[in-house]
Amino acid sequence: MRTGLFGFAAAGGGRLLIAVAVVVVMAALAVPATPALAASTPNILVLFADDLGFGDLSSMGHPTIRSPNIDQLMHEGLRFTQWYSAFHVCSPSRASMMTGRIPIRVGCAGATWTGGVFDPSSVGGLPLNETTMADVLKTKGYATAAIGKWHLGQQPKFMPTNRGFDSYIGVPFSVDMGKSAWYDTSPDPPLPLVRDLDVIEQPSLPTRYFAVLLLLLLLLLLLLLLLLLLLLLLLLLLLLLLLLLLLLLLLLLLLYSV
Repeated sequence: MRTGLFGFAAAGGGRLLIAVAVVVVMAALAVPATPALAASTPNILVLFADDLGFGDLSSMGHPTIRSPNIDQLMHEGLRFTQWYSAFHVCSPSRASMMTGRIPIRVGCAGATWTGGVFDPSSVGGLPLNETTMADVLKTKGYATAAIGKWHLGQQPKFMPTNRGFDSYIGVPFSVDMGKSAWYDTSPDPPLPLVRDLDVIEQPSLPTRYFAVLLLLLLLLLLLLLLLLLLLLLLLLLLLLLLLLLLLLLLLLLLLYSV
């Protein structure tokens, strides 16, 4: 069975759950373990986007954006026209989506505009006593996976494979967090790409740093050249002084001899 989105398919007739979160969209996958269970359980696809507006899909009337695969899913399934996000920023809204509880109940809400967002240095995450939708689906015979931006705690105990998901590939926090080419003043390490609990890709240094280092090296070379030129000028001045002294000595000798 083809989902029509990202090319995911249920192997061997198995049924498939995907709950999506890629940088701005969150993804999770579940496949029933037996063919008998697959015949009686549906595929579930949840698209959870950070910055997607109600009218940002062609199926919802956007005049220029085209989203044919998402539109196909809507036309082949149920269309719901009302949705209330539990929070306006990443971590708290994801926590609610994963648990079905409002952010303040799961300890993922703060007093400020970005309150409750877990940054790369956060020691906390979605509380371990909370039940996620992956936990529930596991009890129903689903094999589960998560794909994309997690942003519910980057320490191993908070990562998807310890929160009901059998496997995971994605980024643990936002692309605008951690040291990067567009945020090179961050004190945190560069954003990693993670498979399960292993970092499989991570920039060692943002490109901008290399450009800055190269510029600094060029400036140092220019300074060295200037210093050499100054030394040469000083040597020339010394030579001129010596010549003047010699001329004076000659004049004195001539005057003395006369």
